[in-house]
Amino acid sequence: MDIRRKIILSLFLTSFFLGVGTVGYVVIEHYTPLEAIYMAVITITTVGYGEIHALSEAGRVFTIFLLLFGVGSLAFAAHAFTESMIARASSPVRGKRVMGKKISRLKGHTIICGHGRVGGAAADHLAQSGRSFVILENSIEKSNYLREHGVLCITGDATSEKTLISAGIKSAGSLLALLNSDPDNLFTVLTARELNPTLHIVARSESASAESKILRAGADSIISPYASAGRRVAGKI
Repeated sequence: MDIRRKIILSLFLTSFFLGVGTVGYVVIEHYTPLEAIYMAVITITTVGYGEIHALSEAGRVFTIFLLLFGVGSLAFAAHAFTESMIARASSPVRGKRVMGKKISRLKGHTIICGHGRVGGAAADHLAQSGRSFVILENSIEKSNYLREHGVLCITGDATSEKTLISAGIKSAGSLLALLNSDPDNLFTVLTARELNPTLHIVARSESASAESKILRAGADSIISPYASAGRRVAGKI
């Protein structure tokens, strides 16, 4: 049973036993309606303020049954509402709202597009130096893992204007386009430059032929992981 149905059922049961208690005290103990409601409420809630007057034997038996079933329905209602609040507190929607508020307060942060080997290394370096950053990652599994570890991460396409805006690009100081595809990095740079003309953009390039295109799209500098690794290896000889 889902939480909404539990809440509806718990409210119905509580109201039902409150009504039964009210009618019962009117019929058995000849209470006025107000006195009967009062007695039913303090019985179901186990407040224990005391009886309006001494109960008859039939009234005591009725009170025992009302306690057993009425208190049970109230406990069920409390459990349903608690479960609902916990579910709301831990829901993805609320998590996104909280993360969105944190990102909206950032100024001069870095946006890392892609959490692969290069993006992960960049994120580690920024974290160690105490600089704020937001990661854009297409993989839901990776995104969930990063968020669980307290990293500001948005699941989405880094080439999308909407995704970049949600990462706070208009107040960001820099962007690292580190996707595995040159066309994706090209479109990311192009979109980012349109949204923030003063943004410092570093882009990854897999091929030499794509470097000039990415620079013309608005990147300030280009990195080529494989070329850099090759030069470092050759330098060891």
